[in-house]
Amino acid sequence: MNSRILTPYERTHLSRFGKNDININDYGEMPVEYITGKVEFFGRVFEINQDVLIPRIETEELINLALNNLPPSTSHIPHSLVIADVGTGCGAIGITLALELSQLNIPVEIYMSDISEAAIQVAKNNAKKLLSQLLLHPSPFTLHPQIFQSDLLVNYPNDLKFDLIIANLPYIPTARLAYLESSVTDYEPNLALDGGPDGLKYIRQLIKQAEKRLLPDGKILLEIDHTHSLYELKVMNKKLKVEVKLDSFERSRFAILTKNPLA
Repeated sequence: MNSRILTPYERTHLSRFGKNDININDYGEMPVEYITGKVEFFGRVFEINQDVLIPRIETEELINLALNNLPPSTSHIPHSLVIADVGTGCGAIGITLALELSQLNIPVEIYMSDISEAAIQVAKNNAKKLLSQLLLHPSPFTLHPQIFQSDLLVNYPNDLKFDLIIANLPYIPTARLAYLESSVTDYEPNLALDGGPDGLKYIRQLIKQAEKRLLPDGKILLEIDHTHSLYELKVMNKKLKVEVKLDSFERSRFAILTKNPLA
């Protein structure tokens, strides 16, 4: 068996979290984030295990998109911002937004959900650790996120409407899973990867559920596959304005869907 050769990032990650003396060949191709049970996201360390997807650096750009797509005159809106993080996984998106918006003194209520009960437990553990300062010193600007199991928006309160629904759902077309690296398919949960035949199965369902859940000018922010087109997203709901944004690698990666303010 060939010895595994670590990248500089992998060596640094293992050393940072006290795993520099392990025999890496005992772990096969397991990502170093699963070996350490840690991953850095937006400058904060989250705990993870194989029940959740490893947050990618591209998803940090989704946070910036969210912060740059808050409702107009955010500081003057008559209610707290209401945000849903659907398919939260380890909780990286929702927890990061709670902390960033609290630092900006923007009132916010955040709801975080996942279909996986195991993932919900990981998210709750991260929230307890990373939001401890908000718990010890309650902020008038940020309520502690509510974290619960839900198949997309099914278990959300019926009367709840959102300024922002943000989701990094499974979006890889099923047939392409066979061509992914074994370090992904052998270790990361298939539930968080497989987006159905065209990669849009869950995105399509969420958009259908979300239209009536959005406040005027409300937005849905999605991470998508680079093969997904503007046309495919537009035909899902013609009442929503759709934009596709590139990531730092110049590939289609994010979609912004906005509700007409008069709707």
